[in-house]
Amino acid sequence: MEIRKRYIDLLKMALLNEHYLENELRIQALAEGWVQGKSLLNRRIAYEKLHNIKKYYASEFELMKERRNEGRHLAEGSQHLVYAHTMIGRKRMDNIQRCFEQLISENIQGDLIECGVWNGGATIFMAGLLQAYQEHDRKVWVADSFDGVPVPELEEDKEFDISKKVFPGLAVGLEEVKNNFDKYDLLKENVEFLPGLFSSTLPNAPINEIAVLRLDGDLYESTMDSLNALYDRVVSGGFVIVDDYGVLPPCKKAVDEFREKRNISNSYQWIDWSGIYWRK
Repeated sequence: MEIRKRYIDLLKMALLNEHYLENELRIQALAEGWVQGKSLLNRRIAYEKLHNIKKYYASEFELMKERRNEGRHLAEGSQHLVYAHTMIGRKRMDNIQRCFEQLISENIQGDLIECGVWNGGATIFMAGLLQAYQEHDRKVWVADSFDGVPVPELEEDKEFDISKKVFPGLAVGLEEVKNNFDKYDLLKENVEFLPGLFSSTLPNAPINEIAVLRLDGDLYESTMDSLNALYDRVVSGGFVIVDDYGVLPPCKKAVDEFREKRNISNSYQWIDWSGIYWRK
């Protein structure tokens, strides 16, 4: 249906902030001093450049579009995150849609869950898909500490401290995430929130069948806790998606160890430079 497709495409663009990438480039230009005078006596902003940012910084704008498509930060190796409701990029957003539509076409039942949601963008998109396809019997589960990535405790995570003290931008509270859902009119009864550490919330979460299990917990411990608690609830034909397999070694280690321990022979597929998925 054309209206459904247009709604999904528009929702995706809004969550990725693709309509307002120029404003993100303006913020970056101000933060990095591109449009200010260079001398100490002249720090005035060149508003002509700021207003016509694409004209003066065309290559930077094209790079920003490319990075948004691939789910990369505004600047490599920095805390300058995206100004969008998701960091996963268009390719990984498209993957969620393809997996969901495959489930619909094969009449495979089950809920959708993401473990580690940041601003909630991926789960907002899941909720939008449920609305677009009138799948009111399914739920979207939103699992997060809502206080940033936990401080590493296991040896596997020691060199990857991305906790709130180090990366405050990764800590988004529960009410803010709920507010983001509400902005898209998707804070519905079929959206459930699981606040707290995965080791505490996931084992006893009242979820029976999972059709899409999306992992974005970053660390070894978070990833392993999610898999141990939820993998057996993924239905046959369901999808497991791992956001950070290609970029965070602790996440990759947890996934590899779990797959080996459980003798999972279904091969995984790369989504982009970072994400993978496989079908159970």
